[in-house]
Amino acid sequence: MAKYELKDDTLEMAYTGIVNPKVEWVEGADGRRVRSDVQALDDHGVPLWLGSTTRLTENFGRQSETLADVTAPSPERPNVRRHDDAQFVGLAVEVRVNKTTGQLVETFTALGLVE
Repeated sequence: MAKYELKDDTLEMAYTGIVNPKVEWVEGADGRRVRSDVQALDDHGVPLWLGSTTRLTENFGRQSETLADVTAPSPERPNVRRHDDAQFVGLAVEVRVNKTTGQLVETFTALGLVE
């Protein structure tokens, strides 16, 4: 997968106001990966959170709004307000192709949120 560091002004994103804990995935009894109830931690033991954001995209000359979760560490649940500008420290995106659908999938991560 290709990972790209993004400059602060590269993407204009806004918070949706939704922040959820990022959970770990474990192997189930049937060998498939399933969600657990355990919150994922970064390399330093800090809980990871999924901050939901919106951003404008353009495909074939048509604009649309896209939702994207950004994974970021924080000791406590980040307090973000709906429609506020989403600002992050160390924002990066990983891009891969979904083997089933052939579509591009973007995964956003950050070193932290700017509240």
